[in-house]
Amino acid sequence: MVITHSSDLVPIDQPDDLANIVRLAPTAAGARPMRANPIRRRSWARWFKLLEPTHVRALLFASSVILCEGSTEVGALGTWWSNTSNLQLPNPEAANIPLVSVNGDNGFGGYIEYLDAFGIPWAAIVDGPALRSGSVLAKQLRDHGHQPSVPPPDSPDFAEWRAYWATAGIFTLADQFGDDGSKQGEFEAFLQRVDAGVLASVHAEIGQRSKPQVGALFAAGRPAMPAEVMELYRAVMLRLAPHGDDHLGAQSNTTWPAPAKEPIRLTTIRHRRNAAASSLPTHARRERLGL
Repeated sequence: MVITHSSDLVPIDQPDDLANIVRLAPTAAGARPMRANPIRRRSWARWFKLLEPTHVRALLFASSVILCEGSTEVGALGTWWSNTSNLQLPNPEAANIPLVSVNGDNGFGGYIEYLDAFGIPWAAIVDGPALRSGSVLAKQLRDHGHQPSVPPPDSPDFAEWRAYWATAGIFTLADQFGDDGSKQGEFEAFLQRVDAGVLASVHAEIGQRSKPQVGALFAAGRPAMPAEVMELYRAVMLRLAPHGDDHLGAQSNTTWPAPAKEPIRLTTIRHRRNAAASSLPTHARRERLGL
Protein backbone atom coordinates (compact mmCIF):
# COMPACT_ATOMS: atom_id res chain seq x y z
CA MET A 1 0.00 0.00 0.00
CA VAL A 2 1.26 3.46 -0.92
CA ILE A 3 -0.22 6.73 0.39
CA THR A 4 0.93 9.63 -1.73
CA HIS A 5 0.47 13.32 -2.48
CA SER A 6 2.51 13.03 -5.71
CA SER A 7 1.05 12.51 -9.18
CA ASP A 8 4.38 10.96 -10.25
CA LEU A 9 3.64 8.00 -7.96
CA VAL A 10 0.14 7.34 -9.31
CA PRO A 11 0.36 3.97 -11.11
CA ILE A 12 -1.33 3.45 -14.50
CA ASP A 13 0.70 0.56 -15.92
CA GLN A 14 -1.85 -2.24 -15.57
CA PRO A 15 -5.66 -2.34 -15.55
CA ASP A 16 -5.56 -3.37 -11.89
CA ASP A 17 -3.55 -0.26 -11.07
CA LEU A 18 -6.48 2.00 -11.90
CA ALA A 19 -8.93 -0.11 -9.90
CA ASN A 20 -6.58 -0.01 -6.91
CA ILE A 21 -6.33 3.80 -6.74
CA VAL A 22 -8.47 5.09 -3.88
CA ARG A 23 -9.03 8.84 -3.58
CA LEU A 24 -10.22 10.19 -0.24
CA ALA A 25 -12.71 12.75 -1.50
CA PRO A 26 -13.64 15.48 1.01
CA THR A 27 -17.38 15.80 1.64
CA ALA A 28 -19.56 17.61 4.18
CA ALA A 29 -19.78 14.35 6.13
CA GLY A 30 -16.03 13.70 6.03
CA ALA A 31 -13.64 11.90 3.70
CA ARG A 32 -15.27 9.42 1.33
CA PRO A 33 -13.17 6.76 -0.46
CA MET A 34 -13.67 6.85 -4.24
CA ARG A 35 -12.27 4.48 -6.86
CA ALA A 36 -12.84 3.58 -10.49
CA ASN A 37 -14.76 0.45 -11.41
CA PRO A 38 -12.68 -2.49 -12.68
CA ILE A 39 -11.21 -1.53 -16.05
CA ARG A 40 -11.38 -3.85 -19.07
CA ARG A 41 -8.25 -4.05 -21.18
CA ARG A 42 -9.87 -2.23 -24.12
CA SER A 43 -10.97 0.59 -21.84
CA TRP A 44 -7.62 0.60 -20.06
CA ALA A 45 -5.79 1.69 -23.23
CA ARG A 46 -8.16 4.67 -23.42
CA TRP A 47 -7.62 5.52 -19.74
CA PHE A 48 -3.85 5.13 -20.13
CA LYS A 49 -3.82 7.59 -23.02
CA LEU A 50 -5.81 10.12 -20.96
CA LEU A 51 -3.81 9.70 -17.75
CA GLU A 52 -0.30 9.43 -19.22
CA PRO A 53 0.40 13.20 -18.83
CA THR A 54 1.40 13.93 -15.26
CA HIS A 55 -0.78 17.05 -15.10
CA VAL A 56 -3.87 14.93 -15.78
CA ARG A 57 -3.00 12.48 -12.98
CA ALA A 58 -2.44 15.53 -10.75
CA LEU A 59 -6.16 16.32 -11.02
CA LEU A 60 -6.67 13.55 -8.46
CA PHE A 61 -5.32 16.00 -5.88
CA ALA A 62 -7.51 18.94 -6.96
CA SER A 63 -10.49 20.08 -4.93
CA SER A 64 -12.41 20.66 -8.19
CA VAL A 65 -11.61 21.08 -11.89
CA ILE A 66 -12.68 23.57 -14.56
CA LEU A 67 -12.71 21.88 -17.97
CA CYS A 68 -12.25 24.22 -20.94
CA GLU A 69 -13.01 23.30 -24.54
CA GLY A 70 -9.75 24.85 -25.75
CA SER A 71 -6.45 26.23 -24.57
CA THR A 72 -7.27 29.82 -25.53
CA GLU A 73 -9.82 29.79 -22.71
CA VAL A 74 -7.24 28.44 -20.27
CA GLY A 75 -4.80 31.20 -21.20
CA ALA A 76 -7.28 34.08 -21.03
CA LEU A 77 -9.47 32.98 -18.11
CA GLY A 78 -6.48 31.83 -16.08
CA THR A 79 -4.95 35.29 -16.46
CA TRP A 80 -8.15 37.21 -15.68
CA TRP A 81 -9.03 34.96 -12.75
CA SER A 82 -5.58 35.17 -11.17
CA ASN A 83 -6.91 38.13 -9.16
CA THR A 84 -10.50 37.72 -7.99
CA SER A 85 -10.30 39.73 -4.77
CA ASN A 86 -12.86 42.23 -6.08
CA LEU A 87 -15.29 39.30 -6.38
CA GLN A 88 -14.64 38.29 -2.76
CA LEU A 89 -13.75 34.81 -4.00
CA PRO A 90 -10.46 32.91 -4.00
CA ASN A 91 -8.71 32.59 -7.32
CA PRO A 92 -8.48 29.10 -8.85
CA GLU A 93 -4.92 28.53 -7.63
CA ALA A 94 -5.80 29.43 -4.03
CA ALA A 95 -8.88 27.19 -4.18
CA ASN A 96 -6.89 24.30 -5.75
CA ILE A 97 -9.09 24.35 -8.85
CA PRO A 98 -7.02 23.89 -12.03
CA LEU A 99 -8.21 24.95 -15.48
CA VAL A 100 -7.63 22.20 -18.04
CA SER A 101 -8.07 22.17 -21.81
CA VAL A 102 -9.78 19.05 -23.17
CA ASN A 103 -8.71 19.99 -26.72
CA GLY A 104 -12.13 20.16 -28.37
CA ASP A 105 -15.66 19.08 -27.54
CA ASN A 106 -14.79 15.44 -28.27
CA GLY A 107 -12.48 15.47 -25.25
CA PHE A 108 -14.98 16.21 -22.48
CA GLY A 109 -16.32 12.66 -22.10
CA GLY A 110 -13.06 11.03 -21.01
CA TYR A 111 -12.35 13.72 -18.44
CA ILE A 112 -15.91 13.59 -17.07
CA GLU A 113 -15.72 9.81 -16.69
CA TYR A 114 -12.36 10.11 -14.92
CA LEU A 115 -13.38 12.92 -12.56
CA ASP A 116 -16.72 11.28 -11.72
CA ALA A 117 -15.00 7.99 -10.92
CA PHE A 118 -12.86 9.61 -8.24
CA GLY A 119 -15.44 12.03 -6.86
CA ILE A 120 -13.85 15.22 -8.21
CA PRO A 121 -16.37 18.03 -8.80
CA TRP A 122 -16.11 19.74 -12.17
CA ALA A 123 -17.59 22.48 -14.31
CA ALA A 124 -17.13 22.96 -18.05
CA ILE A 125 -16.71 26.03 -20.25
CA VAL A 126 -17.73 25.36 -23.84
CA ASP A 127 -18.27 27.04 -27.19
CA GLY A 128 -21.75 27.75 -28.51
CA PRO A 129 -22.11 24.72 -30.83
CA ALA A 130 -21.63 22.35 -27.85
CA LEU A 131 -24.96 23.53 -26.42
CA ARG A 132 -26.96 22.01 -29.26
CA SER A 133 -29.10 19.05 -28.15
CA GLY A 134 -27.42 16.84 -30.76
CA SER A 135 -23.83 17.88 -30.06
CA VAL A 136 -21.02 15.49 -29.16
CA LEU A 137 -20.93 16.98 -25.67
CA ALA A 138 -24.68 16.48 -25.19
CA LYS A 139 -24.28 12.79 -26.03
CA GLN A 140 -21.33 12.47 -23.66
CA LEU A 141 -23.33 14.07 -20.86
CA ARG A 142 -26.24 11.71 -21.49
CA ASP A 143 -23.89 8.71 -21.51
CA HIS A 144 -22.44 9.73 -18.14
CA GLY A 145 -25.76 10.58 -16.51
CA HIS A 146 -25.40 14.35 -16.48
CA GLN A 147 -28.21 15.45 -18.78
CA PRO A 148 -30.70 17.63 -16.88
CA SER A 149 -34.36 16.69 -17.05
CA VAL A 150 -36.93 18.47 -19.20
CA PRO A 151 -34.88 19.99 -22.02
CA PRO A 152 -36.33 22.91 -23.99
CA PRO A 153 -38.88 21.46 -26.46
CA ASP A 154 -37.09 21.75 -29.81
CA SER A 155 -36.37 25.38 -29.07
CA PRO A 156 -33.94 27.28 -31.32
CA ASP A 157 -33.53 29.88 -28.55
CA PHE A 158 -29.85 29.94 -27.57
CA ALA A 159 -30.55 31.58 -24.20
CA GLU A 160 -32.89 28.72 -23.25
CA TRP A 161 -30.28 26.07 -24.02
CA ARG A 162 -27.56 28.06 -22.26
CA ALA A 163 -29.68 28.21 -19.09
CA TYR A 164 -30.62 24.53 -19.43
CA TRP A 165 -27.04 23.26 -19.65
CA ALA A 166 -25.89 25.60 -16.87
CA THR A 167 -27.91 23.45 -14.45
CA ALA A 168 -25.49 20.62 -15.29
CA GLY A 169 -22.40 22.77 -14.78
CA ILE A 170 -21.92 23.57 -18.47
CA PHE A 171 -21.22 27.27 -19.08
CA THR A 172 -20.31 29.45 -22.02
CA LEU A 173 -19.35 33.00 -22.95
CA ALA A 174 -20.94 32.58 -26.38
CA ASP A 175 -24.03 34.59 -27.30
CA GLN A 176 -25.14 32.25 -30.08
CA PHE A 177 -24.66 28.68 -31.32
CA GLY A 178 -22.50 29.92 -34.18
CA ASP A 179 -22.49 26.55 -35.95
CA ASP A 180 -23.55 28.06 -39.28
CA GLY A 181 -19.98 28.46 -40.50
CA SER A 182 -19.57 31.90 -38.96
CA LYS A 183 -17.66 30.58 -35.88
CA GLN A 184 -19.40 33.27 -33.85
CA GLY A 185 -20.03 30.80 -31.05
CA GLU A 186 -16.32 30.24 -30.39
CA PHE A 187 -14.32 31.74 -27.53
CA GLU A 188 -12.21 33.75 -29.95
CA ALA A 189 -15.40 35.48 -31.13
CA PHE A 190 -15.98 36.56 -27.55
CA LEU A 191 -12.47 38.05 -27.41
CA GLN A 192 -13.22 39.86 -30.66
CA ARG A 193 -16.35 41.38 -29.11
CA VAL A 194 -14.44 42.43 -26.00
CA ASP A 195 -11.64 44.25 -27.84
CA ALA A 196 -10.96 43.60 -31.50
CA GLY A 197 -7.94 45.91 -31.45
CA VAL A 198 -6.13 44.02 -28.69
CA LEU A 199 -6.86 40.68 -30.38
CA ALA A 200 -5.49 41.96 -33.70
CA SER A 201 -2.38 43.24 -31.91
CA VAL A 202 -1.79 39.86 -30.28
CA HIS A 203 -2.22 38.04 -33.60
CA ALA A 204 0.23 40.45 -35.23
CA GLU A 205 2.77 39.84 -32.47
CA ILE A 206 2.69 36.03 -32.14
CA GLY A 207 0.31 34.75 -34.81
CA GLN A 208 -2.65 32.49 -34.08
CA ARG A 209 -1.03 29.08 -33.65
CA SER A 210 -0.15 29.24 -29.93
CA LYS A 211 -3.64 29.43 -28.48
CA PRO A 212 -2.65 29.52 -24.78
CA GLN A 213 -0.34 32.45 -25.51
CA VAL A 214 -3.02 34.23 -27.53
CA GLY A 215 -5.44 33.95 -24.62
CA ALA A 216 -2.93 34.97 -21.97
CA LEU A 217 -1.59 37.92 -23.95
CA PHE A 218 -5.07 39.13 -24.77
CA ALA A 219 -6.05 39.13 -21.08
CA ALA A 220 -2.78 40.81 -20.15
CA GLY A 221 -3.36 43.48 -22.81
CA ARG A 222 -6.93 43.99 -21.65
CA PRO A 223 -6.54 43.46 -17.88
CA ALA A 224 -9.93 44.82 -16.81
CA MET A 225 -12.01 41.69 -16.34
CA PRO A 226 -15.10 41.83 -18.58
CA ALA A 227 -18.43 41.70 -16.76
CA GLU A 228 -19.34 38.45 -18.53
CA VAL A 229 -16.13 36.84 -17.26
CA MET A 230 -16.90 37.99 -13.70
CA GLU A 231 -20.38 36.48 -13.89
CA LEU A 232 -18.98 33.29 -15.37
CA TYR A 233 -16.56 32.93 -12.46
CA ARG A 234 -19.32 33.48 -9.92
CA ALA A 235 -21.47 30.85 -11.65
CA VAL A 236 -18.62 28.34 -11.80
CA MET A 237 -17.65 28.85 -8.17
CA LEU A 238 -21.29 28.58 -7.11
CA ARG A 239 -21.43 25.26 -8.93
CA LEU A 240 -18.22 24.06 -7.26
CA ALA A 241 -18.89 25.49 -3.78
CA PRO A 242 -18.07 22.77 -1.22
CA HIS A 243 -21.37 22.95 0.64
CA GLY A 244 -23.57 25.14 -1.53
CA ASP A 245 -23.84 28.90 -1.86
CA ASP A 246 -23.42 29.54 1.86
CA HIS A 247 -19.71 29.64 1.12
CA LEU A 248 -19.85 32.24 -1.62
CA GLY A 249 -18.68 35.33 0.17
CA ALA A 250 -19.88 37.73 -2.53
CA GLN A 251 -23.39 36.33 -2.25
CA SER A 252 -23.70 35.59 1.46
CA ASN A 253 -22.47 36.63 4.87
CA THR A 254 -19.72 34.03 4.95
CA THR A 255 -16.55 33.41 2.96
CA TRP A 256 -15.26 30.59 0.84
CA PRO A 257 -13.45 28.15 3.14
CA ALA A 258 -9.67 28.09 3.10
CA PRO A 259 -8.08 25.02 1.47
CA ALA A 260 -7.68 22.11 3.86
CA LYS A 261 -4.41 22.05 5.74
CA GLU A 262 -4.09 18.35 4.97
CA PRO A 263 -3.80 17.75 1.20
CA ILE A 264 -6.04 15.27 -0.59
CA ARG A 265 -4.53 11.82 -0.34
CA LEU A 266 -4.45 8.79 -2.60
CA THR A 267 -4.03 5.25 -1.43
CA THR A 268 -2.74 2.83 -4.03
CA ILE A 269 -2.47 -0.91 -3.57
CA ARG A 270 0.48 -2.10 -5.63
CA HIS A 271 0.98 -5.77 -6.46
CA ARG A 272 4.46 -7.24 -6.74
CA ARG A 273 3.79 -8.43 -10.30
CA ASN A 274 3.39 -4.81 -11.41
CA ALA A 275 6.76 -3.65 -10.15
CA ALA A 276 8.71 -4.55 -13.27
CA ALA A 277 6.14 -2.97 -15.59
CA SER A 278 6.13 0.27 -13.64
CA SER A 279 9.88 0.61 -14.10
CA LEU A 280 9.55 0.69 -17.89
CA PRO A 281 10.01 4.12 -19.50
CA THR A 282 6.85 5.73 -20.84
CA HIS A 283 7.65 5.08 -24.52
CA ALA A 284 8.13 1.37 -23.79
CA ARG A 285 4.78 1.16 -22.03
CA ARG A 286 3.12 2.92 -24.98
CA GLU A 287 4.70 0.44 -27.44
CA ARG A 288 3.43 -2.44 -25.35
CA LEU A 289 -0.08 -0.96 -25.51
CA GLY A 290 0.11 -0.27 -29.23
CA LEU A 291 -0.41 3.47 -28.66
